[in-house]
Amino acid sequence: MSLISQVSALPVAWHPVVYGLHQRIRRTREMVCDAMAAREMRSETTYARCLITLSQAMLRRRSAQDEVQAMGLFDNNILGERLMRLMVAKQR
Repeated sequence: MSLISQVSALPVAWHPVVYGLHQRIRRTREMVCDAMAAREMRSETTYARCLITLSQAMLRRRSAQDEVQAMGLFDNNILGERLMRLMVAKQR
């Protein structure tokens, strides 16, 4: 589905609305993946702690390979939002 949406948007990919829409889709996809991972771990708190530990380890190393791997974790500056959503989900 993601590939289809990206290919169909190519003719108008330059438009700011299309860019914003793709950013929102990527954020939503991250949130869904987080929810699925937390459900598999049976603990939102444990998963959130794993994300924090992973991000701290990546920030300490700072090698080129680690930066490439960290891009997925720090992409769009949404780590804080991801952690907040996990904690809100825990309270429900």
